[in-house]
Amino acid sequence: MTGNASKSASIKVSYPKSHFVSLIGEAATGTLIPYMGYLEKFDQPLSVTLLYTPHVANLYPVLANTISKLSPNVPINGLAMATSQEEAQNGAKPVEEIFRDLEDNLGPLAVNMMGGMKKSSLAGMFALKKTDHVFLQLSEEKFAVSRQVDNTIHTESLQVQKQLTPKQYLELQQLSYHIEPNPPWDLLHLCRSSHIPVPADALFNVVINKRRIDCLWTHLNVLCFLIIHNSQPYDGPKALSDARRIELLADTKNWTNGLFNRRFYVFENLDYNVERYNLEASGRILAYKVDWRGDRLTESAQETLREIFWPPKPNQRPPLLHKPDWQLKAVPTLITSLSRLSEATILAINSHQKPQVVLLYTPEDEWVNHMAKVYQQKAAELGLKSVYVLATDFSAANVHAHLPPELAKHAEVNVTPGTKPQGTALGLWAKNHGAPAWLLDRNVIRRLGDKPEERPVVGTSLQASLDFLLEAPVTDYGWNRGAKDWNDPFFEAMLSFMAEILNSGQKNKFYKEDLITNGYSLCLKPKTSTWRFSWPGGRFMDLKDGHWYEKLTAKAIYAINILGGTVFEVSSGVAVSAPGRSRFLTERDVLAASSDGRLFMVSCKTSVKQQNRNLEVYLSEVKAMAKTLSRFTVPLLCTMSPEDPIAFDEVYRIGWTTLVQPKVLKDTFNKASKAIHG
Repeated sequence: MTGNASKSASIKVSYPKSHFVSLIGEAATGTLIPYMGYLEKFDQPLSVTLLYTPHVANLYPVLANTISKLSPNVPINGLAMATSQEEAQNGAKPVEEIFRDLEDNLGPLAVNMMGGMKKSSLAGMFALKKTDHVFLQLSEEKFAVSRQVDNTIHTESLQVQKQLTPKQYLELQQLSYHIEPNPPWDLLHLCRSSHIPVPADALFNVVINKRRIDCLWTHLNVLCFLIIHNSQPYDGPKALSDARRIELLADTKNWTNGLFNRRFYVFENLDYNVERYNLEASGRILAYKVDWRGDRLTESAQETLREIFWPPKPNQRPPLLHKPDWQLKAVPTLITSLSRLSEATILAINSHQKPQVVLLYTPEDEWVNHMAKVYQQKAAELGLKSVYVLATDFSAANVHAHLPPELAKHAEVNVTPGTKPQGTALGLWAKNHGAPAWLLDRNVIRRLGDKPEERPVVGTSLQASLDFLLEAPVTDYGWNRGAKDWNDPFFEAMLSFMAEILNSGQKNKFYKEDLITNGYSLCLKPKTSTWRFSWPGGRFMDLKDGHWYEKLTAKAIYAINILGGTVFEVSSGVAVSAPGRSRFLTERDVLAASSDGRLFMVSCKTSVKQQNRNLEVYLSEVKAMAKTLSRFTVPLLCTMSPEDPIAFDEVYRIGWTTLVQPKVLKDTFNKASKAIHG
């Protein structure tokens, strides 16, 4: 197992004069920063070829212009790339065909694996037949070059010395911005009065696409955002809505045109909100408890600003990662990665159905480090006989040192979970040793390379999903709070009553005025704001809050299983608490896991009226909460309004009338899944 490591260390690797090739993704910097690293390592390329799809074609002239300034005498070519049959009919070629043509016509390539989607970059890499190419990877702090030499993948890393300023980032992404003239507080002035040096070229009080950022600066080519959120304990729902908006801001890249490599900092003066950020944002936000004052910087604020403005420089040498102390068994094995949002890892494990799993993880991330141990401890819950973990640096160079070549005879690789560098490293290992490499693509896993094959994605139980998705830093959470009982007569009675109201044409009266029909009644109790629902047999229930609607929605979703096809496992009132907290920090109204690997999160609102302001708040909340589970989660907003299902800003909005029509509800879930995931 150590043969490859010593062999790699003894080889002096040379890099042939090559042609730089990169896909263009939504983030122009995903192409530009690796190109700057390439120039520091290789000098000038023979040529530059940029591949783009129609939805990012506007970035090609911007990137070409920037690269031409860095390399005035290097020819730059742009090629349209097909990602669908319609685009192919317009003359564009698929990525595999383009890469083969480039290899045949140009010779050695330097392929940037950070541009475009991971699956497209890896598909191009697997289309290459020769071994004299190099592959470029990038993390937040390091740049790496990998090349195959004598059946060994040699990797070396360095830091990109050239730094982009915030203005260059914004201009490259074609973002309009302005400086707010009268901010709530002048952070630049406060820093100077407290003798805190600010990063060079930092921008203060910046407004980007109507979003105000208190400070914008760069560190190691990462664009850093600072937002000061001065909550008050009595703000209640407003403070929560503001926090949700910040979570969504940190997660959604649309408002920054898909900006690559960014980091969000939030100053928050409420312990409760800091805990919620740390729990829900899954590392996308670094939240600090800061007692903020408008006219001065407190000592805690000064200390925190110095910490984030001037963090310690990373070690110039890659971390020393020790040889694993395990011996892999010669049994069917899945090799994949673990990242903060681990549902992709769970789906890969379930879909490949191998008794033995090897997980790559980055030990520097405390949460991922912890979760690597959790997977080992809970192997049996995932139907596994053994789980081995392999600590990797960002470029995952030790993958090739510590995964024995003979493992490829009985192993499959899934490149979807984890980071792009991890996916690249696993792809290179699989390509080099002949192991099949797969990726998750919507509801199938698809094999890369010249042996196309598809298998269905296999979902996991809702309980198992949440055990892994909410494991850390969570130590306890309520499951099915207010116990679910699908045979409770209230559910059947309320759904039957709703169906009668819908069929009678009185749907707009529901929950607005008294309704009495065929032994059912929904009436407002005198001198109260409580509604009482009564049904035949003298039974009744007081609808004091929205919990009844959550349970009813879960019941309706559970009921569509009788239609066959996709099976849903459903729960309501899944509440999450952090260590040492007696109260819940956050709650998911309804969660449903489908047998094809989708996780649906439904937020139920009985109080939503047709007001854009309320809808914007709720839609933002639903989107932000869904993102905390995984990028495979489908967010839905279920309101008491009777509108037909509509897609609204990445959230599928449904009204109560859909709940009482099983076929419509099932169709809605299918449409929502396609609307969010394609």
